[in-house]
Amino acid sequence: MERRASSGGAIAWALALFLIGILGALVTGLTALILWLGAWLGVVGASLVVCLLFVVIATLSYLLTLRNAIRVISDQFETVWRVAELIQEGYDWALRRTSILWQVIERLMEAFFKARH
Repeated sequence: MERRASSGGAIAWALALFLIGILGALVTGLTALILWLGAWLGVVGASLVVCLLFVVIATLSYLLTLRNAIRVISDQFETVWRVAELIQEGYDWALRRTSILWQVIERLMEAFFKARH
């Protein structure tokens, strides 16, 4: 019986090499950008420009993607908080009602035992 090679391994290798290639291209491009800016602005200026570039990218990614998710999480947290408050109010109400009942039962038992003695 002949075994066929699965294509899953080949796809995984191709994807891994593709991702490594992208990472290499990003590092090379970033290095070239820093060296090019360094020739114009000096090392400190190039570092500041690249830092500001990353701050702008992070701010844009927050504004475009994370802000919505954080708002949804905040809304869900508020809902959970309201439910917890309602549960606490229900527990307090039930405790008040049962404490009155237990006080009545205790008084009846005290009266019963006093009457027996």
